[in-house]
Amino acid sequence: MANHNELGDYLRARRSQVDPTAVGLPGGGTRRVSGLRREELASLVGVSVDYHTRLEQGRERHPSSHVLDALARVLKLGPDAQRYMRAIAAPKPASRASAGNPTPIASHLLKLVGDWSMNPTVILDRRYNIVAANQLGEALFSNPANVRNIVELLFLEPAGRELFVQWDAVARSSVAALRSAAAYMPDDAELNEIVGTLSIGSPTFSALWAQAEVREKTSGSLVLMRPEVGKLQLEYTTLQPNGADDVLMKVYRAASGTETEERLLMLGSLTADGPGAASHTDSVPAGQRGPQAQRQGARHPGCVSACLPALGVRSVESRNREVTTSKKRNNDLLHPTTSQPLA
Repeated sequence: MANHNELGDYLRARRSQVDPTAVGLPGGGTRRVSGLRREELASLVGVSVDYHTRLEQGRERHPSSHVLDALARVLKLGPDAQRYMRAIAAPKPASRASAGNPTPIASHLLKLVGDWSMNPTVILDRRYNIVAANQLGEALFSNPANVRNIVELLFLEPAGRELFVQWDAVARSSVAALRSAAAYMPDDAELNEIVGTLSIGSPTFSALWAQAEVREKTSGSLVLMRPEVGKLQLEYTTLQPNGADDVLMKVYRAASGTETEERLLMLGSLTADGPGAASHTDSVPAGQRGPQAQRQGARHPGCVSACLPALGVRSVESRNREVTTSKKRNNDLLHPTTSQPLA
């Protein structure tokens, strides 16, 4: 994701997705490239072909706001995609979060989340690492490999295929949401590593990433299959805690009087306060995470833990350990023991 010409790569990817007839150009005929030709986009935007060529090649680094507005109009970019394009066109200094200093989650927020016994809730950083969750939130996304990044769970773990019932739709929307993080966290090293790991481990992720869709997940529905209780049909809303633009809070709910509501009650009782409950799991040591490393090795012989550092990509296991450390600190507040009072 981080490269010397991110804007140029993005413009090429997005013009390949535009139907020429949708912007008033004649259809039919033989086209050597999908979408718009470079000269067609330049004409529609109102710039010279030479200028647009320099933009795509990275030789022009400072497009005006007027040019960016025109590009957004022709490429039919939504608000999230426009925010992303402007962020990569004029990168700002690294934020506190992208510099490796995540904003601390307020203790009162963690306590509030812990009190929502019928609403599974997870707090994510913008890389989609779970950094805190209440009991039901932990239960929803628990998995045998203890993967703490939802996108990695989706694409790299067999459990992800089983968990997300509408896998194709969730996969597409998750890739678009992960890319949108760059608008808030330019040149974030860990985000780059996550994208690198996913690109190596999943051809499907790599293909979706190349389409350069950008869309945040603000609300919607999600269907999960939990082996303990069966299918859960949920709605979710994404909230932004004040003063913490590097974390997101996703709150899930079941419609009143439905089977899902009953199943959530059952899931809560099955995972409450017992040994091995999802809210208290520790990171799985390297070598004990299951078949993911073997799958990556099959696609890239000799390139599991050995080749990732050479690409500047840490292993999923090393990031899981870091995320789990942060998550355990938050769980001290979400799930206090009798020897650790709330106040």
